Amino acid sequence: MVLDSRGQLLCSTVSDKHDVVVYDLDGKLLDTWKHGLTEPHGLTKSGEGSDQTLWLTVSVTGEVLHLDLDITLIGRLKPPPEESLGGKHYKPTETTVVDNGDVRSSSPRAGGTTMARWRYSTGTGR
Repeated sequence: MVLDSRGQLLCSTVSDKHDVVVYDLDGKLLDTWKHGLTEPHGLTKSGEGSDQTLWLTVSVTGEVLHLDLDITLIGRLKPPPEESLGGKHYKPTETTVVDNGDVRSSSPRAGGTTMARWRYSTGTGR
């Protein structure tokens, strides 16, 4: 759940009808979006003011989606190869963007957490 620069509260949700719901600060439903995602999970905001964007993890596919504040798809980061994870499927739940622009996400697993990092300018991950 994030509060954007427009004062709107955006929440990811697992639903047949919506992937993201948007409320005002009084809890009034303003909008909903459906991108056909099976299991959207963590929603993260990056940037400031009019440059804000959103990152949404999709646990089933292992992808991280980059969205604008109107929930329009900007880009899609593919999951790390399963062979680099010991044959395990990557199921990201949270994402952050660090100062140099790298995107990092985590995938909890029994016995620990796996981290992935992408250089967003190139879309390459590990």
